Amino acid sequence: MYQVGCTLPTRRSAYITVTNDGVRQSENVYLHVVHNSSCQTCVINDNKTDVDCHMITNVCVIEGQCYLQQQEDSVDSCNICNLDSSNTVWTRKTDSACKEGLSNEAIIAISVGCAVFGLLLILVVIIVILKKRRTGKSA
Repeated sequence: MYQVGCTLPTRRSAYITVTNDGVRQSENVYLHVVHNSSCQTCVINDNKTDVDCHMITNVCVIEGQCYLQQQEDSVDSCNICNLDSSNTVWTRKTDSACKEGLSNEAIIAISVGCAVFGLLLILVVIIVILKKRRTGKSA
């Protein structure tokens, strides 16, 4: 058995033949079809010269990627493919963990603001105590 290695093109399909000298090619031609079987069905015609691919109807195609019904976004698990809502954009989950709330940036800004306010409050209390001690000693 012989093995042949080659770099495949990035387009949807390619005809592959084999040559030993770069001039003469094999008589057999192989039609190689690149497709995502979870998103598309492809049928090669009887002559094996062309391919016809169609999108499967029960998938979401979001930003060029295919997702199955109820499949989560790999970036944000609160986003899911929900064909009842849309097959082209993410649907936000409705459970309590995914409710719309403050962004991480807002939470950080509020935390920093509270910390600064707390430090200022402590500083004011210390200044007031020190002033009371000084006025108590001078009397």
